[in-house]
Amino acid sequence: GRTIPFFMDVTNKKSIDECLSKIYEELNLKIDILINNAANDPKVKKGESLGVQTRFENMTEDFWREGINAAMNGTFLVTQSVVNKMLLNENNRKGVVINISSDLGIIAPDQRIYRNEELSESEQNVKPITYSAAKYAVVGMTKYLAVYFAKKNIRVNCLSPTGVFKDHPEDF
Repeated sequence: GRTIPFFMDVTNKKSIDECLSKIYEELNLKIDILINNAANDPKVKKGESLGVQTRFENMTEDFWREGINAAMNGTFLVTQSVVNKMLLNENNRKGVVINISSDLGIIAPDQRIYRNEELSESEQNVKPITYSAAKYAVVGMTKYLAVYFAKKNIRVNCLSPTGVFKDHPEDF
């Protein structure tokens, strides 16, 4: 097999359709496996602050929408478009959808690990609710789609990995 990367905006149906058109029509390829991994995931880095907009009390509607858009809407839009192509496959082998959630889609984040002793309580770093809510939704969508497509020979699974060290504070 082979892997060919394509760029698309997972939150934009037109962008998705243009990408799938390149794959299916221009290159005459098909998608056997879809991995949904898009998310808006603010990271805490040593000596930096995420800002007060990540705190539930201060979060704007725009921050909320941006936070859930890629993971929730992107997973929905891309899966719908790709599965519709998979269903057209004439053979019995249709395809696989793998959704990437997070441990924070299953458990609540331990906000203590994001603390910065130099900041006041109202300025403390927190993992925003948007990330957990979006990743929880991905788990729910996976369960729904796994049952929905079971008899159509499309397997849908979800992975929920834990954090990976990338310049986090030592306590993390």
